[in-house]
This record gives sequence, structure tokens and C-alpha cells, in this order.
Amino acid sequence: MINDISPLKVGCGKFFHGKGVIDLLVPEIQRFGGRALFIGGPTTLDLVMNSISDKLKESSISYIQYKHTKQCTTEWAHKYAAIAHENACTVLVACGGGKCIDTVKCASFIQIFQLLLYQLQSQLV
Repeated sequence: MINDISPLKVGCGKFFHGKGVIDLLVPEIQRFGGRALFIGGPTTLDLVMNSISDKLKESSISYIQYKHTKQCTTEWAHKYAAIAHENACTVLVACGGGKCIDTVKCASFIQIFQLLLYQLQSQLV
């Protein structure tokens, strides 16, 4: 199975595609701190959550999910970064097509930038 999976480093994180990649999701979330924000369209998000919700519970991973039904914009990326920050999420998971993935990648960049800026400001005080 692992030979059929193509992990690709993209921006802030990884992009997995191929047969069986859903089995890699829980270990990846655990590796990144175990608190996830799932973002996706209604159809894809439901499919993903139906496939892994039991594994998430068994692994004691906490998560929240947001069904995105609007246009994918930088405004939404800022909102998702804020949601992730407010809920202490350690990883953002995009479930869907290219627009959703790009929006979530943008949100993760915003979240990382805000964290680094906060740390820098606290060191200067």
C-alpha cells in the first residue's frame, strides 16, 4: 500500500493522495500535537469524518470541523486561522479540492505568522 501513496510537501504541510491515505491521517495529526481543525465542503468532509471518526476517538484526538460552503478567499483563511487559534488547534486538515486546500494552506500560514509575531513581541517586552 505505501508504494501507492504519494506524500508531497506543499507550503506549511503535506499533501497526500492515493489509495489508503486516509489511514495515515490519524498518525499525522498525532505527530502535530493531536488537536485538529477539519475544513471541507459538506460532501467531502462528511466522507472523511465518517471514515475516521472512530479512529480519532480511539486515539484521543480532539477535533472540530467546519463545513465550508462559501467562496474560498483570504478573508475565510483569516477566519479559519482565528478559529484554529481560539480552539488551540495544532493542525489544520483540508478535505476537498484545490480551492479548499489552498484556503486551508493560507490559514496555516496566517496562524504560524501570528504565533511567531506573538513570540517575538513577548521576547521584546
